[in-house]
Amino acid sequence: MLSSRSGNPPGADGLDPAAPHRAQGAFIAAAALSAPHEGHDGMGPMIPHRERVLWAGPMASAPPTSKRLEFLSKMTASGTEDPFVWYGLAMEYCSLGRVEEALATFDALRARSPEYVPMYLMCGQMLESMGRSEDARRWLTAGIAAASKKGDGHALSELEAALGAL
Repeated sequence: MLSSRSGNPPGADGLDPAAPHRAQGAFIAAAALSAPHEGHDGMGPMIPHRERVLWAGPMASAPPTSKRLEFLSKMTASGTEDPFVWYGLAMEYCSLGRVEEALATFDALRARSPEYVPMYLMCGQMLESMGRSEDARRWLTAGIAAASKKGDGHALSELEAALGAL
């Protein structure tokens, strides 16, 4: 355990370095992050800083969420077959940066409603942004087939343009 420069025991400043995690975050003793007290690349001695506890931000294990995500998750968990709800859930995961969950939701939507054309373009674009060009190509190609079968010329042109840009 690091000791305070003033000679007071750690935590004497009212901050307990051994405090449990609060608000899904972690605390780090700042002295553990500071440069060494002796010479630093020929610059002479560094001025030591007294120990203090800094907020280290949210823990990585807590994925971002939203009220919309919670609502759409409840809707899909209740057994809805509405493809727009599944599409909305996938798009919300994507907007929160939870792309693996978005991809799993797009896959589930495709299994349930392969005729739902909007998912193909959005999933293809997401995969392209992840650097997964071959997967994006497969999704866009399947979307072109679905849009052709449905007679959706507007979606067909968007899908063909996205495929051509890969």
